[in-house]
Amino acid sequence: MNAKTQADDLVKQRGNNFLAAAGQTWERVIAQAQVDDQVQRRGTGLVAFVSFGFDAAPPVFAVPRWVFGADAAGAWLTVAYRAEAPRPDLVEFMRCQAETWRVNSGMPLVNPMEPGDGIRAARILVERAENPGRERFEANVRAAAAAIRRGEARKIVCARRVDFPLVKPAPVAQTCARLVELLSAKYRDCWVFSVGGLTGATPEMLLEARGEASNSEAAGVAAGKRVAHARVLAGTARPGEGVNLMESAKNRCEHELAVASVVEPLEALLSGSSADVVTNGCANPVVVSPGFQQPEARAFTPGENFPNGGKSGVRLDYKNKARPFFPPSGSQSVPAPHEPEVTGGEAAAAITETVQTRGPYRLELPNLVHLATDVTAPIPPGKTVFDLLGVIHPTAAVAGLPREVALGFIRRQELDRGRYAGPVGWVDARGGGQFALALRCAQVSERAISAQVGAGIMADSDPQGEFLETEAKLAPIRDCLDFDADCFE
Repeated sequence: MNAKTQADDLVKQRGNNFLAAAGQTWERVIAQAQVDDQVQRRGTGLVAFVSFGFDAAPPVFAVPRWVFGADAAGAWLTVAYRAEAPRPDLVEFMRCQAETWRVNSGMPLVNPMEPGDGIRAARILVERAENPGRERFEANVRAAAAAIRRGEARKIVCARRVDFPLVKPAPVAQTCARLVELLSAKYRDCWVFSVGGLTGATPEMLLEARGEASNSEAAGVAAGKRVAHARVLAGTARPGEGVNLMESAKNRCEHELAVASVVEPLEALLSGSSADVVTNGCANPVVVSPGFQQPEARAFTPGENFPNGGKSGVRLDYKNKARPFFPPSGSQSVPAPHEPEVTGGEAAAAITETVQTRGPYRLELPNLVHLATDVTAPIPPGKTVFDLLGVIHPTAAVAGLPREVALGFIRRQELDRGRYAGPVGWVDARGGGQFALALRCAQVSERAISAQVGAGIMADSDPQGEFLETEAKLAPIRDCLDFDADCFE
C-alpha cells in the first residue's frame, strides 16, 4: 500500500465503528516505517497525534515532523521525515539538527514537569458571544428528561455551542498557542491539548495504555502485562458544594451509569464475548504540529536526553504531577483528594487479570467538583488501544444510555458536535498512548473560537440548573478571552 492510500485511509475513518480500523492502518504504518530509537521510552520513536470525532466527524491523524517529549526522567526530541527517496545527506542533517538542539537548544533549563513562571500570554480579544443557545438547550433538557421518565433512556447528555468571534482574524496556530499557555497555567490538574485546532483542558482520561506495567501496584495488574487506565467523571457540583456530591442520589446514579459504560465493555473484551453490551447501563500541554500529515515516515530519537525544559517543538505526555496514573518505578502514587488509598494487602489483592475500579471520589478543579472513578484493566493479547477505544466510546459520560438511543436523540436535537467529546491524544509504535475526552475545549478557526459544553441529564434534571452547569464548564475557555468593550456599547 502506498503512502497516499494510507493517509487517505486514516482520514476516512469515522465514528466509533472506525476506531479499530484506524488502529489497523496505524499498525501498517508502523510495519513500513524505519525507526532508530536509542531512548526506548514510552512516547519515543514513531508517534502520531490523533483527534477523533464524537460521532461521524472526520478525525485528525498526524505524524509531526518534530516531537519534543518529556517525562519525570528527562526529555528528548524525535525527528520524522518522509520515506520517499531517502538521501544520506538529509539523514545526517536531521541527526545534526537533533544533536544541536539537544546540546544547545536555547531553551530555558527548567523542569518540564513544572509550568514556567514567565510572562503569561495575553488573553484573546473577542466580540460578544454568538449562539449562547440557552432556550434551545433548556428545551433539549426537558425533552431528554421526559424521554427518560417514559423509560426510553436512562441518561442523555445534552450539549450546546457558543461562538466567540475574534475581533481581528488570526492564524489558528497562534490562537491555539495562546490558549494552551493560558489553560496550562490555571488548570494544572487537567490534560491540556491542541490537535487540529481543537484546544482545551480536560479532566477526563478516556484511556491511557502502556506497553507493560512498570509498577504493578499502581497499574492494578501483574507486572509485565500491557495495561489500560481510564478516569471516569460524572456527577458535578460547584466549588464549595462538593461535600454533598457523594450524598446526591442523582449524581451517584449518573456516575454509576458512566462507570458501567466503561467497565462492562472492557469486561466483555477480556472474556472474549461481544463487547457491544452497553445497552442498559500533564497537567501540561499536548501540542501537535499541523505541518506534517504524511503517515509513512522515518523516525530518529537521539540516544541522549535533552536538558530538562523547553517551550518549542511538540510537547507530549506530561503527567498529572499531583497523581500520575503510572508513576516511574520506585516512586509512590499519591491519591487524589478524598480518594481511598490502596496499601498493603489491598494493593496485593488488586493485582488481578480483571477490570478494577477505585472510587468514586471527589475531584476538585478550579471551576467545578466532579465524582471520579479510576478504572484499570489488562489489555488482551492482540488488541490495541484503538480496539479498546472502539468498544467504550462514546461512554455514558458524554452520550448516555442506552448508547444508540442517546445518540439518536443527540443527532436529532443538536448541531453536529464535531470532535468535541471525542478521543484526543497520542499513540506510539509500542502500544502506548493517552486518549483523553475532548472536553472544556473549543474549535479554533481564523475568525472565531467555538466552544462546546454539555451536561448529563437524568429524569429529575432541572433545565435551569443544567444550563448553569454548562456555564461553569465554559469557564476554562471563557477565562482565556478578553471581551472587546466596543461590542457592549
